[in-house]
Amino acid sequence: MLKPANLQALVSQLNHSNADARQYLANLGNTTIRQQELMGIEKLVHLLPVETSALQAVYIGYSVPKLSKEFDLLLFGANNQIINVELKSDAHYAAEKVRKQLVNHKYYLMNMSDNLSLYTYNSDANRVYTLQDDDTLESVSTTDKEALSSTKFYQDIIACQPITLPSIDQAFNPDQYLVSPLAQLTTFLSGQYHLPHHQQLIQSNLLAVKHSGIFAMNIASSTGKNLMLYDTVKLLQTSHRVLIVQIGSLNSGQSYLRRIYGWQILPERQFFKKIKNNRLAHFDVIFIDDAQRLSVKHANLLMKHQVNQHLRVYLLGDVNQKERQKSQRGTFFESINQQLVANQVIELQVLSK
Repeated sequence: MLKPANLQALVSQLNHSNADARQYLANLGNTTIRQQELMGIEKLVHLLPVETSALQAVYIGYSVPKLSKEFDLLLFGANNQIINVELKSDAHYAAEKVRKQLVNHKYYLMNMSDNLSLYTYNSDANRVYTLQDDDTLESVSTTDKEALSSTKFYQDIIACQPITLPSIDQAFNPDQYLVSPLAQLTTFLSGQYHLPHHQQLIQSNLLAVKHSGIFAMNIASSTGKNLMLYDTVKLLQTSHRVLIVQIGSLNSGQSYLRRIYGWQILPERQFFKKIKNNRLAHFDVIFIDDAQRLSVKHANLLMKHQVNQHLRVYLLGDVNQKERQKSQRGTFFESINQQLVANQVIELQVLSK
C-alpha cells in the first residue's frame, strides 16, 4: 500500500544521491517514479517556504486499482480537503491537454470531496495551471514570485493541514467509478461517466483500425471492459452499422437497449443460425462479447462469413476466465491463448483469408 512521502526529506535524499531518493520512495511503496518527475518535485519544493507542513505528507504516483488512473501528487487536508498537483516537464506541453487531464481527474476526485483543488506544475515552462470551477484553465509564471505567492495554488498548499489516510485504496474505492452500461442505463446513455485510462487506450487502438479483418482482444472483465465496449458502439453507431453478439443469452439490459433504443444485439445461437442460413443483415462492425467462450466450430463459421462480407470483427474475451463447461472441441480462445497472453490485441490475418 502506498504511503505518503515528505517532499522535503525526498529532496534532501535526492541532493545526496539519486539512489537514496529512489530507495526512500520504494520504502513507501513507489518504485516507478520517473527521473523528470523527481526533478519536477525538487523544483516544486523550492517554490514553497521550508516550513510548509503540507509537504510532509504527499502521496506520489498513486494509481487507483482496476482503473490504472494515476495521480502525480495528492495531498489530503483537514475539512476534507484534496489537492492534486500534476507534473509536466515539457515546455511546449499544450495547455488544452493540461485542462483535459485535470477535468478527467476532477471526475474521480469529486466523488470523494467537494473541497477540491486541481493544479499542474510545468517545471520546464515555469508555469502553474489552475483548473477553475467552470473547467477553464488559468496559469501564472512561477518566475514572478510576487504573483505566485498570491495564487490559489500557493495559498492552498501553504494553508493545508495535512492528514494521512488509513488506506488510500479504501478511500478511492474504484468500483464506484466503473459504471455498468447495462445495470445503469440512464447514467450510461446520458454520458455521465469516464472511461478508465487503459480502456481509453484500447478504444483508441480499436477505432484506429479501418481495414476489414478479425481481431482478438484480451481484456480483463473487471476493469471497465463492458463500458468500453458499449461506449465504442455508441460512438460507431453514428456512422456505421454495428452489431453486438453476446455469447450465451442476453440479459435484461441488453434486451432493453435492443427493444427500446434499437440497438442491434443478438444472442450467440440466433446470430450463428442467421449466418448459417445466410439471413444475417449487413453490418460494418461486429463485436463478439465474452469471446473466451466461443467454440472452434462457431469461430470457423464466423471467419467464412467475415471473408465474404469484408467487415471488421472484434472478439472481446478474457484469457484468464476459465469456463466450467466447454464443448468437446474446446474454445477458440484456447487455440490462440499464447498469442493473447503476450498481446492485448492480435489480428488473425492467416485465419481470416
